[in-house]
Amino acid sequence: MSVRFVIETARGNKVVTRYALDDPNARDLLGWLGIDAGESLNGKVPGRDLAARCRSRLWDEPRNRDAGRPAVTVRKPGRCAVNPAGPRADYLRQKAADLLFVAGLAGDGSVLWN
Repeated sequence: MSVRFVIETARGNKVVTRYALDDPNARDLLGWLGIDAGESLNGKVPGRDLAARCRSRLWDEPRNRDAGRPAVTVRKPGRCAVNPAGPRADYLRQKAADLLFVAGLAGDGSVLWN
């Protein structure tokens, strides 16, 4: 499954973005930004708050470096999905920069994910 990020304008209009992440990466990114993604991966945060969180994670400091994740194999009856490399080092920083762009578009509105 994937999590899509949607802009909700200050007037309540929704603007669908093309920005989406698979569930584990969305959960990792939101957690890394200090946002509780929730059990169902549905949520909303003010655009300016999200932008500030993303900017602080883009500062060039050791605490903002993510090491990536080891390879993960997911087995389901009758099929096997493999993530051979896992997200690479600094993957979360790259995705935070992408999400900063979305947050900037939201301005006084919010960013929703579902």
